[in-house]
Amino acid sequence: MIDAAGRDVAIAVDGGVNTDTIGAVAQAGADFAIAGSAIFNAHASIADNVRALREAAGRGSPSKG
Repeated sequence: MIDAAGRDVAIAVDGGVNTDTIGAVAQAGADFAIAGSAIFNAHASIADNVRALREAAGRGSPSKG
């Protein structure tokens, strides 16, 4: 719908974004993923959580080429 309208917009996804879902978010074409509890939690450091999200997003995103 956005493409058909010729609009230049950024798409962000907020809610439920974690290492299990961020690949699909990237694959679907989101420009931004908003991940609160996936980053700020007691399971790992913020840096480790961000690294894990980036790696998971990369596995889901289409190749750029």
